[in-house]
Amino acid sequence: MKLISPLFIPLSKDSDGSANVDLVSPKVHQGLRWRVELVSAEDESSAFTYLRVGVRRGGFVNWLEEDKDPRAGTLYWMPDPFWLDEGYEVIIRFNGTTSGDDLKATIVGSIAER
Repeated sequence: MKLISPLFIPLSKDSDGSANVDLVSPKVHQGLRWRVELVSAEDESSAFTYLRVGVRRGGFVNWLEEDKDPRAGTLYWMPDPFWLDEGYEVIIRFNGTTSGDDLKATIVGSIAER
């Protein structure tokens, strides 16, 4: 496998006050793999109920990490690297946010050819 470029995906969204607000990466393209080195996330506006990081393909989500009762303006991260194959996407779920909250996440790693 040959690494071909860095992976850096910033994601952001204003919460609409729904029970779950998801930030989702693009899908890994055919013939490629992602080595995800770091996923970070924060709600810059207010505290919320929980934060989850997972991977999704189709309708199935595999949750990898969860933080309960995260504070506002605090950066949370998942430092354990993992590989994603084509068709998968990273999903960061914020639960219990307030409408108008400023949600941000960043995915950092490398892109490799299969």
